[in-house]
Amino acid sequence: MSEVCGQHKISTPDASPPLAAPFAESAEDILDSAPCGFISTLPDGTIVQVNATFLSWTGQSRATLLAGRRFQDLLTVPGRMFYETHFAPLLRMQGFVKEIACQIERVGREPMQVLVNSSLKLDAGGQPLVIRTIVFDATERAKYEQELRRARDEAQQLAAIVTSSGDAIFSIGLDGIVRTWNPGATRLFGYAEAEAVGRAIDESIVPDDRQAEQAGIYETVRSGQELVVAETLRRRKDGSLVPVEINAAPIRDSNGRVTALSFIQRDIGPRIAADAAQSHSEQLHRIAFDLAPAGMVYFGLNARFTRVNARMCEISGYTADELLEMKISELTHPDDRARDSALLDSFLCGATPLYENEKRYVRKDGGILWVSATARMVTGDAGQQLHGIGVVRDISGRKLAEEARQRSDEQLRRSIAWSPIPIVIHGEDGTILEVSEGWTRFSGYTIQDIPTITDWARLAYGEQQSTVKELIAGLFRLDNTDHTGEFQVRAKDGSLRIWDFYTTPLGFVGPGGQRLLLSTAIDITDRRLAELRLIESESLFRATFENAAIGFAQVGPDGTWMRVNQRLCTIVGYRAEELVTKRFQDITHPDDVDANLRNIRCMFDGRIDTFQMEKRYLRKDGSIVWVDLSVGAVRDGGGAIAYFVSTVADIGARKEAEAHNRLLMSEVNHRAKNLLGVVQAVARQTARSGDPATFVTRLSDRIAGLTESHDLLVRNQWRGVDMADLARGQLAHFQGLSGTRVLLAGPPARLNPAAAQGIGMALHELATNAGKYGALSNSDGRVRIGWDIVDMPEPAFTVHWLEEDGPEVVPPGRSGFGQTVIVRMAEHAVDGAVELDYRSTGLSWRLTAPLARVLET
Repeated sequence: MSEVCGQHKISTPDASPPLAAPFAESAEDILDSAPCGFISTLPDGTIVQVNATFLSWTGQSRATLLAGRRFQDLLTVPGRMFYETHFAPLLRMQGFVKEIACQIERVGREPMQVLVNSSLKLDAGGQPLVIRTIVFDATERAKYEQELRRARDEAQQLAAIVTSSGDAIFSIGLDGIVRTWNPGATRLFGYAEAEAVGRAIDESIVPDDRQAEQAGIYETVRSGQELVVAETLRRRKDGSLVPVEINAAPIRDSNGRVTALSFIQRDIGPRIAADAAQSHSEQLHRIAFDLAPAGMVYFGLNARFTRVNARMCEISGYTADELLEMKISELTHPDDRARDSALLDSFLCGATPLYENEKRYVRKDGGILWVSATARMVTGDAGQQLHGIGVVRDISGRKLAEEARQRSDEQLRRSIAWSPIPIVIHGEDGTILEVSEGWTRFSGYTIQDIPTITDWARLAYGEQQSTVKELIAGLFRLDNTDHTGEFQVRAKDGSLRIWDFYTTPLGFVGPGGQRLLLSTAIDITDRRLAELRLIESESLFRATFENAAIGFAQVGPDGTWMRVNQRLCTIVGYRAEELVTKRFQDITHPDDVDANLRNIRCMFDGRIDTFQMEKRYLRKDGSIVWVDLSVGAVRDGGGAIAYFVSTVADIGARKEAEAHNRLLMSEVNHRAKNLLGVVQAVARQTARSGDPATFVTRLSDRIAGLTESHDLLVRNQWRGVDMADLARGQLAHFQGLSGTRVLLAGPPARLNPAAAQGIGMALHELATNAGKYGALSNSDGRVRIGWDIVDMPEPAFTVHWLEEDGPEVVPPGRSGFGQTVIVRMAEHAVDGAVELDYRSTGLSWRLTAPLARVLET
């Protein structure tokens, strides 16, 4: 007994008669109310039959969908694109598609996730007749897959945390065998994962004197408790011991039973070392405080001493115990106490961050000495003031020296007025107070003119007046630092001059207590003008040299690069600092070195002073660049060559164009030789596979296809070409076999000119050979041409030509121009690699190239 299911019969046992249904159902009723959607469409997708289930999903009426609507029009935009580019081509190629995920549009509702299964029914002549499609609701499945992806992502994140952790994280079964081992454990103990997993690692990493401790850890964690061991020792693979902190916890199954143990072990050696370093630092601080050569004190917010060192006791004459009973003000001289109290109060209340003052101390024995006192406040983490720390230095010697210098400066001041050297004394506000006779001769101003100048900065020209004022003020801020500089000034006769100044502060004070400066000057106008002319000339040369559109270089007599510009560096691919360590011979192509050296020798012999040649340089990345080189010799006073001047122009584009033209001429010549053979093969194939009545028509069509293949690159003007168009064009003379014996498959891809030329030439040559000797030379053979974009270490483009069921393939006895086209020229065009296999079942040719060298940008 059998029943019909589709076009197939399914046999069933005849053991018992079929059960009778309690009601009658037609096949149409079953199909219309099936729990899945059913659609029948014409080959172009036009809907001709649809069941009620699918109508309920879309929210549209049967009349609407049967009024010329296409199945692909019911899909969302991404679904329609996928239908046109993948679904429909795959259905035509293999006759069916299974479980294609997409979304259908619904009236007034969100799109619905579905799975589509389609089969293609052919008519008696093998032509597509109808497409039968079954659609399943995949909403719940999509949610389930999304949940699976979320769970997988969480697991991957957890694994990434464990893998990237700096701590050793591993798990051990109840039998003591390691189950997992992260990279942190390898870094800590030195054992690779393969060395640790599957063995009882404790035998290696637990020292003998810690075995009992480890057994106790196991016992505690096996009982279900977590355990932290603050500090213990473990052994590395190299035998060294490392201090670690251990966190151990049980791993439970879904029933709560402990099945394994988890360990996190952290290297605490750096922390122990840091603690030791801090203790050492505190000890050094105590030593530095007690033995400091200056007085060191701690004091509270009430200005009472809380700690003093031995040097402070020496300065004040009091013992440490006596000072700890005193306040800061009790040491200060009565005449300085009011000013010092104001500074100290401002410091203690936080108004000023630094306390500093020079004042007098009254020692315990009644003696008086000058001190320099400086203090800062120590604050807590929250910014609150804790206590002050101060430094006290005895400056009595310096004060005595300053008094002696003031007396000496007064004597110097009286002698300046009679000096023949140009000297001027002025105040910190710029007011001129005294000048020497030499200064009046130097500037043109007389002693009588001085009152009219008033401000020393007014002698400076223009904006430099403010510069002079800032200089004068800055000299006092910089604690009596001398200064030299050049300024433009206007003399009394109105001429502009350049003066070289030397200015220094004086130790004594002038009227009103202001500090004074002493300045001298030298007129360097003529020297600076000459230097400026030289600098301008050199700057013009440097700008021309560095910004030239061609390469410039100075080359030593021994061939060493002395100086190069940026354009030359760009041409040869080296940085300037790299080139000046080489000779020109080092980067010249070996075939051009002798010619270059012959010209150089002629220049040394005096036969020529310049030469020009085309040559090749070896770039840093190994590539070759053609240049037009011009060289001239620069000779010294004795006629010997001091160095060479070279100009280098990149002519690589011109050379590539010339080579490209030669290649095109070779290709034209080669294709002309093959043309008659291809036409003959087409005619023979046409006569074998068609009836005589249509022979002339089909032969004409195929010859027209051959012409289209030959002109494809020219019609595209050597710009990008679609891969499918390129393949169809190159096999146009076999267009009658397309879809049956010539099969194309691949995603949309637009090739750049170089790739289109190289791959197109290879496909043309392969097609010619297939028609003459290969799978297209008989009535049964097939050719599959496929291309794809694949992820390798880097994205790549592959093209595969595979012949099947043709005559037995015999490798050629010699390598002709045809093999050059399909191998070397194809590889060179895209910087790729060709795999060529003369298999007995048919020729296999595969080209793999970097994606960036193939696709048009």
